[in-house]
Amino acid sequence: GLRSLQTANFPRAACSDVAATTAEHGDLNGWLLPQTELDSTQVYDGLYSFLVRDGYGPTRKIPLKEVYKYKYDYVVSAYGYSTGASPMLMVELRRGDDNLVKVFAGYSPVGGSFVANKWQRYEIEVPYDSIVAEGMFADTARGDYLKVWFGFGEPTGDTSRVLFVDDFVAYPTSTSF
Repeated sequence: GLRSLQTANFPRAACSDVAATTAEHGDLNGWLLPQTELDSTQVYDGLYSFLVRDGYGPTRKIPLKEVYKYKYDYVVSAYGYSTGASPMLMVELRRGDDNLVKVFAGYSPVGGSFVANKWQRYEIEVPYDSIVAEGMFADTARGDYLKVWFGFGEPTGDTSRVLFVDDFVAYPTSTSF
């Protein structure tokens, strides 16, 4: 069938508190792409996905400037198609000085086990109480942030670790995607 260019809308959410990339428009919009390139070999929807070779994959820092005001839980979700190695979806709570406070990890796709050569959705929901634990985001001037990424982690030199990523979104549960 025909493919269309995907977009993301997040009603009732502050721009600083959401992130999305569908790989379609070529605008990185704050996303970093370590060990990652645009590709059209395998796509979940649209025309393009991100091809990750042995590394972190699409990465974004999200400041969550409105989390105290709206007291929301937070969802991070992405579709992945790996040719062999099992990927991981990561949410890191970090201080403005980059010190790691807490990690939430998704090693298995929603509703099942990893299967090679199949599109599968990965998702992590982070509760509000965990987001603001240890004073995270209490002082917006400090620059605390969520760092989200989907890939394999630290590069090992094994270029057979290949992952295609599509529809990577991060948003408060008070909105919809």
